[in-house]
Amino acid sequence: MFSNLMNIFKSKENNDNDQSFKNGAVEVACIFIRVGKLDNHLVASEKEKINALLRKRFDLNKDNLNFILTKAEEMDAMLNDNVQLTKKIKKHIKFEARFDLLKDIWEIILADEIKSHEEQAYMRLLCNLLGLSDKDNAVARKDVLRANEKK
Repeated sequence: MFSNLMNIFKSKENNDNDQSFKNGAVEVACIFIRVGKLDNHLVASEKEKINALLRKRFDLNKDNLNFILTKAEEMDAMLNDNVQLTKKIKKHIKFEARFDLLKDIWEIILADEIKSHEEQAYMRLLCNLLGLSDKDNAVARKDVLRANEKK
């Protein structure tokens, strides 16, 4: 009974944070962080892009964004392989929406204007684990490059 009473007083913020675990925001943030760190450093432009993409994709306020990023960092430290992470992502993101996720990831990779061999190899692996093709990967990269040229 006491726990039911406590649930009544639970803040909206806590409910929003709980929702973040249900919609895959933490898992997606974890992938974004991993991608940003592939070239051994997460630069400011990559951090800004990660923040903007997460806010847009999950409609987050600053507090929820910080909460999700903290949980994503913890998840990144705990998970040692990409298979576990992509399985979790596939539970939350429908196949049809994964191409847009791929484009978001390419935006992070290209945010520092450096495309390393490690990043390219990781994208081929990630694409496969998400159930997408190498062609999808190439098209997503070209779409992002084209969009960046227009800016």
